[in-house]
Amino acid sequence: MKIAAGARSEHAAATLGVHTDKGTQKTLAFHQQRVYDLLQSGKKYSAADISVALRLSDPRSCIRDLRAKGIDILDEWVPSEHGSRFKRYYLITPSGQSNIDWERVGELSQAAERYETAILSTRSDIAGCVSAAVLAVIGRETPPVLTGEIKRIFEEYGRPFAKLVREALDSGNSRDNAGKEVRHE
Repeated sequence: MKIAAGARSEHAAATLGVHTDKGTQKTLAFHQQRVYDLLQSGKKYSAADISVALRLSDPRSCIRDLRAKGIDILDEWVPSEHGSRFKRYYLITPSGQSNIDWERVGELSQAAERYETAILSTRSDIAGCVSAAVLAVIGRETPPVLTGEIKRIFEEYGRPFAKLVREALDSGNSRDNAGKEVRHE
C-alpha cells in the first residue's frame, strides 16, 4: 500500500475497528484503539494518567483523532494543587452512563460525613489521634494502639471510612502494556 507524502500513518493504515453506534464501525489506529480501550473502563483519566498507563507520549493527539472519527470523548477541567488546571477525559458507556459505582460513592460519602461529624464533635487531641489512625489504615500501616474514647470513635467512624477509602484507591489499579501495575490515584 502506498502512503501519500506527509500523510499521518494512523489515517493511511488504520488497523482496528470499534463500533460507535448501531451499524457504524470506525477504523482505529493502534494507539487510538489503546486509548479508546482505556477510556472504556468508565474511569476519568488526565493526559498524564494515559501517558503513564499506556506508555504513550502524546495521548491528546489520539483523543483529538478519536473525536474527529466521531467518538464522543468527554472531558472536564480539574483544578490542580498548584493553582493551574488540567483536563480529565472519559467516555460514556453504551448504557448511557459511565462505569461509576454510584452506590459505593454514596457509601463513601456517608462514611466521610459520619467520620467528619464525630471528629468535629470531640476534643482536638482525640480528633488528632483518631485521624492519625485513619491515615495509617489508608496507607496500609498498622494503626497505633488506641484506648478509651479514641478507640471507640476510631472503630465506629474512622475504620469504616478508612476501609472504603483504601478500597477506592485499590480499585484504581490497572496494568500497562508490559503487564506492570499502574496506579491511578
